[in-house]
Amino acid sequence: MINYDILHINVVLPHCRNEINRVKLKDNLIFLQ
Repeated sequence: MINYDILHINVVLPHCRNEINRVKLKDNLIFLQ
């Protein structure tokens, strides 16, 4: 169970960061246009 939680965090965290970066990128593009 603990191992699964660690694995889950390792998988979900980068995904969340990618989503946040994507949103920031979109905001920057919209701002530049």
